[in-house]
Amino acid sequence: MQLLKNIIHNSPRPLIKLIAVGIKTIVWIRSNKIFGDGSFNPLKTYCINPNDISYIVSQDHKFRVRESGKKIGGEWDIKAEQIEEHILYKSCWMRYKENMDWEKTPQYKHSLEKIKSGESAWHNCNSKEDIDNRCEYVDNICKSIKNKGYKDQYEIRGESNKYPYPGSLREISVAVSRHGEFILIDGRHRLFIAKILCLDEITIHISIIHEDFNGRVKDII
Repeated sequence: MQLLKNIIHNSPRPLIKLIAVGIKTIVWIRSNKIFGDGSFNPLKTYCINPNDISYIVSQDHKFRVRESGKKIGGEWDIKAEQIEEHILYKSCWMRYKENMDWEKTPQYKHSLEKIKSGESAWHNCNSKEDIDNRCEYVDNICKSIKNKGYKDQYEIRGESNKYPYPGSLREISVAVSRHGEFILIDGRHRLFIAKILCLDEITIHISIIHEDFNGRVKDII
């Protein structure tokens, strides 16, 4: 997977744009095949209050951007974790509400312990320096949102991006549970910071819908 990412990152701009069009087409065809009535468009973005998302998928149920547009059954929605109990959310709260150094947060300590045991941690960090760089990255996100407000991915990056995904698929990604609740898939840093800063609105895209959800997407937005 990392080799594939490196190849894509070093590919010429026209090829990346071509890959992006291909991904967009696959997602669109898939969602139309599953949701023939046009009730669900995973390429569409929505603006919601960050507090409308209270759960995050557990580590045992990871979904990928490339799976957007699917109906997926199982207990992933029942086993979702409360965001306020998530280690990264607690750490961001300590950092941005209590002005605590990252080194004193549970996320930092846990990541350091995993690295010492020979594992990767927190977005593939493999050293203390990697963890410090990740902390600086999250700090920069928070600073940008504080100073410039929350911006969607097109506003931030336009069409240029090192990953070949359309802008809508780079937004905070959520799933819809069988009961019509939003469950976070990807975009943890942005969502957690938005919650902690008490923002009124963020941009999301709906990636996955539980196969037992019988409602309409437009009724839960």
